[in-house]
Amino acid sequence: GSGLRGAPANSQCAAPRKPLPLLLMAGTGDTSVPYQGGTVLSYAPGGGGVVLGAEATVAQWRQLARLPDTPQRSQFPHRDSNDATRASRQLWGADPKGLQVELLTVADGGHAEPSQRYRFGPMARVILGAQNADVEAAVEAWTFFRDKRAAAAP
Repeated sequence: GSGLRGAPANSQCAAPRKPLPLLLMAGTGDTSVPYQGGTVLSYAPGGGGVVLGAEATVAQWRQLARLPDTPQRSQFPHRDSNDATRASRQLWGADPKGLQVELLTVADGGHAEPSQRYRFGPMARVILGAQNADVEAAVEAWTFFRDKRAAAAP
């Protein structure tokens, strides 16, 4: 699965029978989908609901997949000195062709996908928050998912 928002905080859905790979990208300065969890900003009737934080969301997926507690951690090279955000990765599961859970965190990043190539204009930055330029979100997503297959049920 891929994540566009955190897991619902009060989901009544059953857990998946088979663990799935997950890539979640989240900004710590996101005011639409809070990194620490909480109410999702929405202008739709009924609101956006309440979500778990990014780290709690990946913990659920990691536990379902029976992956180790401790991730491999890495920092992306900082490519733009005018960019106050920084991107880092936490990865559970060693085999890229196997079951993995990844959290790509953008410190001080808003609700904007990281991109070196496609930069948002000033109005979008006001609405969405800071956009990271250390990593290309589309490339990261393709790299993560291109070899993934659903795992057998544990």
